[in-house]
Amino acid sequence: LDSAVRFLKHSPDELIEAVRSAERAPAVDPDPPDASEGDVRAAESGGALRVLELWKQWQQAGTPDPAAALAVGHSLIRLAHPTRALEVLEHAGTGPRARQLRALAMSSDPERLDDAIEILEQLRREGHKDSETLGMLAARLKQRARMTDNRTDLRASHALYLEAFERTREHYPGINAASTALGIGAVDDGRRIAAEVQAVIEATPEAERDRWAAASLGEAHLIQGDLDAARRHYGAFITREHSDLRAQVVMRRQIRWNLEWLDQPTDALDDLFDVPGVAAFVGHMTDAPDRATERFPERCVAGVRKGI
Repeated sequence: LDSAVRFLKHSPDELIEAVRSAERAPAVDPDPPDASEGDVRAAESGGALRVLELWKQWQQAGTPDPAAALAVGHSLIRLAHPTRALEVLEHAGTGPRARQLRALAMSSDPERLDDAIEILEQLRREGHKDSETLGMLAARLKQRARMTDNRTDLRASHALYLEAFERTREHYPGINAASTALGIGAVDDGRRIAAEVQAVIEATPEAERDRWAAASLGEAHLIQGDLDAARRHYGAFITREHSDLRAQVVMRRQIRWNLEWLDQPTDALDDLFDVPGVAAFVGHMTDAPDRATERFPERCVAGVRKGI
């Protein structure tokens, strides 16, 4: 239940960034040693508890180093355990990559979002203007803009995505620059940028494209108004990544936002997705036999059960 609640609190940008950033090489700080990275990836398939067990084993053996903490912390972020990730990242040092991941973990808590943005702003002031840092900062600003309906934040997010795209020509910041252009009312700019993103991806041999290229192509076509082509590329991604429900959920939300900004029916592509509903159950323990003041005595259970 805790994981479900954390998942539902995340904005689409934070979720998609957590997954996508796992597949982009850090611009700073060395990668973890191959052995620890492989161990973490293997443990991740068993869930957060298995990752934490591995981390505990390393701690007891006195072997974890900052690079290993980075790998474990990032894994826990991907698994929607940001609080545990922050605990592990205390052992990751103060390098730029560690600070990026701390900001990413903190941003899952709306009350700490401003702190996360400040960490990323500080990195930018220090001269870290790589795609990773700019993209993460832009995503956090867009997250805050969606929470507060703050157009200033959305314009700042757009400017950062566009800067990152112009510096790197990578499709991830590019397609987000196109989408945020729609959000600030610059539809023509959004379509122009989307066309550039499409050209960048199509110029890349298919064997060299990352897993998100099909999704970005779908979004590029959507923004340009070609829903049939968008449906085709989104469908290809969903077919290949059918088990990644989180990616599908956040993709569907992003599609709905784009359609809303384009004054189109927001459910136009919903039929592509086979996403189950989420049910959260809460309960109340019954009173202890010696409780002085009744709150939920055992004799009431049958009636409550029947009512439910």
